[in-house]
Amino acid sequence: MRPVLACLALLAVAASPRGGCGDGHPYDPCAAKACGAACTACAPDDRSCLETAVVKACDPAGACVAQGSFTCADADCAGAACGAPCNPCGLASPCPTLAATACDRAGHCAAATPWLCYEPCAGKACGAGCTLCPPGVPNCAETAIMKACDPSGACVAAGAVSCSADACTGKACGDRCTIDPPCRSATPPCMLPSMLGYCTASGGCVTAPPVCGGYP
Repeated sequence: MRPVLACLALLAVAASPRGGCGDGHPYDPCAAKACGAACTACAPDDRSCLETAVVKACDPAGACVAQGSFTCADADCAGAACGAPCNPCGLASPCPTLAATACDRAGHCAAATPWLCYEPCAGKACGAGCTLCPPGVPNCAETAIMKACDPSGACVAAGAVSCSADACTGKACGDRCTIDPPCRSATPPCMLPSMLGYCTASGGCVTAPPVCGGYP
């Protein structure tokens, strides 16, 4: 009887999704789904995968991430250039806006300000200081937070990301890493201390724990 049970167990493992059976293609939680659609890190029929309790949704890049950690582009700005006129109420919908609106760099319909399409990190290296408001532009309210350019060229809070490409070398998604604030490599350098971070699936080191695959 024991040899029979052992044989059945081996067959069950071979037939599981982690054993490589099925259609042979890896599970893509956001395949054919629109930005904002609900998703799960585990395939619906994969009983060996442990789904986390975090509510997830597809982000603009097609990744299944924590819901609320991103925003989707407005329908009226899909494929439109930054600065193009848009309707904040949606396509072909009447919208009695009192102020002019235009598409911003993230694909959102926002107030058409003179600095809407300003790129604060254009031509700057990771760690260089930046401001969300263009220099010398009146009526643009800059926040008091010290900012620096991250590896993707976005102007973020100094210390939120690491410019080091080696912070997550050899580490898995969710492992701890050290964030050296980008502004420490700026001129003049800032005095912010290093911070504890977490490795992402793409090899980045960020402050918030990322959503990784559901396998233990």
